Formats: sequence, structure tokens, C-alpha cells
Amino acid sequence: MKKNIVILIVVGVILILAIGVVYFFWQGGPRLRSINKNLPKGIRVEKRNGQEVVVNDIDGYEIKVPKEWGGVREVE
Repeated sequence: MKKNIVILIVVGVILILAIGVVYFFWQGGPRLRSINKNLPKGIRVEKRNGQEVVVNDIDGYEIKVPKEWGGVREVE
């Protein structure tokens, strides 16, 4: 009985870690990482539901990038 509980806990932890790693790499793809690396702290570009969003935590606003623009190439 204890062996089954330990196995279940280990599988659960591995599953949670795998989901976290996949989310981290999906959210910060190579293109978004290259855009975000030169931005000031508190400003970043994220991908949410297939749409790119510029998030400014400093001033407290978000800008959804229209799909017609073809995504964000650079942020100044």
C-alpha cells in the first residue's frame, strides 16, 4: 500500500514538472526570448491564446498585437 502511494506521488511530481517545462518553453520561444532580452525589467512580450501581448507592469497596461501586424518584431 505504501509503495503504491509513493509511486503515485513520484508520478504526480514528474507530471507537474513536465507541464512546467513545456509551458516555460512554449511561452518563451526563441523569437520571444530574443525580443524580451533587451527590454527593461517589468516590460515583456507574451503569447496568450495564440496572440502576442506587450505587457507593461511598470505602468500597468497591456497591448494586444493585432494578427494583421504579423506579430512583434521589435519593441522600443
